[in-house]
Amino acid sequence: MLPLQAIPGGPELLIFVFIGVFYLLTALVPLIALYLLYKIRKDTASMAESLERIAAENRP
Repeated sequence: MLPLQAIPGGPELLIFVFIGVFYLLTALVPLIALYLLYKIRKDTASMAESLERIAAENRP
């Protein structure tokens, strides 16, 4: 394996990549959370509509 010192800016470049990945993950986590909340909300609305339809069909 090639040592990092053989690449110009090797150790600094590696640190920069790690920091970049860390900040990318911290930016993606809220977006993923918002998407999951949107999906759960949509699924909940669908379940509520189904329950209302079933209740309306079973009324005397």
